[in-house]
Amino acid sequence: MQMEIGGDLELAWNHFLWKRHYRCENFLPEGRSAIMMSNGRVSVRLILRHILKVKRGEEVLLPAYVFEGLLTPFRESEMEITFYRLNPDLSLDLNDIQKKINPNTRILYLLHYFGFPQPINGLEKLRQQYPSCAIIEDITQSYLTDRLDQTMGKLGDFAYFVYMKYVPVPDGSLLRFNRSMPDIDWNNRQFKHFLYYSSRYLAMNLKNLYLHTRLIPKTWHQRLFGYAARILETYPMYARMSWISSRLVDTFNYDQIIEIRRNNYEYLSKRWNFDQIIPLFSSLPSTVCPMGFVVLTEQRDLIRNELSKSGIYCPVHWQAINRGDGNLLSRSIDRAEFPVSWDIASRIMMIPIDQRYRQKEMDYILFNLQRICKQLRYSLVKDARTIQVGH
Repeated sequence: MQMEIGGDLELAWNHFLWKRHYRCENFLPEGRSAIMMSNGRVSVRLILRHILKVKRGEEVLLPAYVFEGLLTPFRESEMEITFYRLNPDLSLDLNDIQKKINPNTRILYLLHYFGFPQPINGLEKLRQQYPSCAIIEDITQSYLTDRLDQTMGKLGDFAYFVYMKYVPVPDGSLLRFNRSMPDIDWNNRQFKHFLYYSSRYLAMNLKNLYLHTRLIPKTWHQRLFGYAARILETYPMYARMSWISSRLVDTFNYDQIIEIRRNNYEYLSKRWNFDQIIPLFSSLPSTVCPMGFVVLTEQRDLIRNELSKSGIYCPVHWQAINRGDGNLLSRSIDRAEFPVSWDIASRIMMIPIDQRYRQKEMDYILFNLQRICKQLRYSLVKDARTIQVGH
């Protein structure tokens, strides 16, 4: 039976028997409060409409590496969207932020990519210069780093993450406040909310059944995950996290998850000898829990396709060209002004290293990459010889 690595997280059969280890609220930094929301986009909507009450024409400064769907809440609020530059390792360009921030800037949006915190030195001075500008920290991709690095999420007025990026839950986002919490008229009985988390919950269980028995078609859980993703595009405004996710998020051993992810990352890093595939991050700091092993390669689409034939599925965050299997880098990001962003989008992919896998799976990934890279080298040599003969 071919090994399968990657894709949406499945949910084990005995999950309804799992005991609660602790409550997630115990991990909140001292003096912070939080609300458990249904997803990240809803968390942003709540900030814009009910807390900041942004006005039409006010500006949001966003990093020039975001997917199209992230812009939706800001467009709904008719905000002016301006992007700031990022460096080749996706760290923020402080000089560009300083040039673009102005009295009309109501929000500075920080995104901590793939578990690696943004350098925030210098941003505190900007806060003092522009006190009306709120800071939102998006730690969706760095949820477990937040448990290791206590500086993350403290600078911002708000910080939020999405649980399903790291653990198998059908929905859920924790929105953290560094100010007083608002009174909200909750409506958890919206039918689309029910359809969303129910579809994902069923899909996670069906994927587990498929992986362990192969008694059902693979397409069953794939279609359900896709259906849930489409529902998200017209998601209810302010639903709270489902009761299923509220129960599950307190059952995971997060210390163990962090350890496994770090071990897998370091195992790959120490054995990495592929000239055609370069890791995006040069090292793994002790306070980082990586979302995945992120790499850049000119042959991204070819390598990714070959890996998928061996059951290794590498997501792309985010694609430059619509290939029907991932979110797109926002078309609002100008190619001429932000060439680094578009270059990364054309070469990036993430190798799965999550808690489902151990050394055996990492060896399987390395073996297949060696095979693919060998084929690529042979193909290049063959092409070169063909060109010489032609001349």
